[in-house]
Amino acid sequence: MNVGSKQPIAWNNSRNALSWPFYLHSGIEETGSPGIICIVCHQVLRHPSEQGTSSMGKHLLAKAHSAKLNEMTKSEVTELSSSTVDETTLAILKREGS
Repeated sequence: MNVGSKQPIAWNNSRNALSWPFYLHSGIEETGSPGIICIVCHQVLRHPSEQGTSSMGKHLLAKAHSAKLNEMTKSEVTELSSSTVDETTLAILKREGS
C-alpha cells in the first residue's frame, strides 16, 4: 500500500513515461514509503504514484545527474544502454544534459 494513499501501487503496470528505463522501484528506508532509484546516479526519489512522473524527467535533466552521466566511461554507458535504457533515450539525455 502506498503510504498516505488509499490506492495500492500497481508495481507491474505498463509505464509510459520515457524516463522509466532510468529507474528501479525501491523503498525509502527512513519512512517505509515506496520510492524509485536512478540507475545512473543512484538518487532516490519518491515513487511517482505519489506525485506523478514529472519529477523523474526533471531529475534526468538536472546538472548533477547529467554530470554523472557524462563522467561514465564508454563501457559503463554500453552496459547501461544494453541493460535497460534505450540508446536513443540515452543519446537525447546526454545531448540535453551537456
